[in-house]
Amino acid sequence: MKTDRVASGLLSLYAMIFVSVVADVAVVPLLPTLTRQHGLSSLETALLLSTTTFAMVVVTLPLGRLADRVGARPLVACAGAFVVLGSVVLALASSLPELLAGRTLIGIANGIIWTAGVMIAGAPGRPAGATGRAIAAGGTGLLVGPVLAGVLADRIGTWAPFAAGGALALPVTALFALQHSDPVAERTVAPARPAAPGAAHRNRMVVYAMLATVLLGFVGGMGNLLGSLRLSENGLSPSGIGVLFSAGALVWIVVAPLAGRLGEQRSHVALTAFGCAALGGAWLVPVADRSTTAIAAFLLASMAGRAGLNTFSYLLAGSGAESSGAGRGAVIGLVNLSWGVAAVIGPLAASAAHGNIDDRVPFGVIAVLCLAVAALLFSERRPARRFRFAMLANR
Repeated sequence: MKTDRVASGLLSLYAMIFVSVVADVAVVPLLPTLTRQHGLSSLETALLLSTTTFAMVVVTLPLGRLADRVGARPLVACAGAFVVLGSVVLALASSLPELLAGRTLIGIANGIIWTAGVMIAGAPGRPAGATGRAIAAGGTGLLVGPVLAGVLADRIGTWAPFAAGGALALPVTALFALQHSDPVAERTVAPARPAAPGAAHRNRMVVYAMLATVLLGFVGGMGNLLGSLRLSENGLSPSGIGVLFSAGALVWIVVAPLAGRLGEQRSHVALTAFGCAALGGAWLVPVADRSTTAIAAFLLASMAGRAGLNTFSYLLAGSGAESSGAGRGAVIGLVNLSWGVAAVIGPLAASAAHGNIDDRVPFGVIAVLCLAVAALLFSERRPARRFRFAMLANR
């Protein structure tokens, strides 16, 4: 019976992740319409898109520390309320400040869910596959959200996708809040023994997880932007580009759970190194060939690498928290902060590079960075493996 209760608790968590992502990406297909309706400049449109990332960057670290003190489940339930409230504000918005307010609430919800939610999925005693399934739930939201938003906006109006996001989030939040904490999830609260100041920052596994998520932050925005621009220049239609990105989301959904299963059997350091190497290999493809076929292969391979590395880096962060004695929330918050900063910088750097330098240069630079981090992590496999074996021997 306890196993059934734990499984249902994780299912409601996966549903929370799904609806939060659906609510977040609903704005993407609506950007041209919102720009016309509200007379937005290109800068204001970019700000509308990136507000959620800014909000997540600001809140993720303090929320991680708070989750260590009060537990993760109450914060995830609050995140659902933020999704509902933010969706309502967006549905009723009639000006840019109101749109930004709604997006900020969604961003706060993302910061909570991708910190406290990951704490629940990756709690000590849970299989690593639970983290992979959480990442896959986010990928499913990426796949469904834009399609649902586009259909509702075309048939009803631009307010409808936001209203639907709130309507989806409300019952899921209520279900999650009414469920009692399972015994494994309760262990996500930080241990009574305080860690030494700066222990997490000095722990190699935490540092490696941060490096991996910095790469993820860069490649997410840069890859989508540079890849779509190159495909457009090659003559591929917008619908064709959309199909490719949908296929990439399907790859994400398939790869993330498999990555989680691998995390149950292999060193998290070695897996993170492999993920960085795979991502670096994908980014070498456009350096050698910029044809439509090559860019399509790059996008799919990059999505697979991102899904795997996302899962591995969260698992590695959890291992680093355990070895350093730091709170899991603080460590995951630190990792998310690293991702957020890079996610803000990456698209800006790609925009500046496009048209001014050969676009093979940013692809090559990212590939070299990924392979360099992979080499660094592969060189540390033996110490990490000894730690892992020592932890298993002490259980």
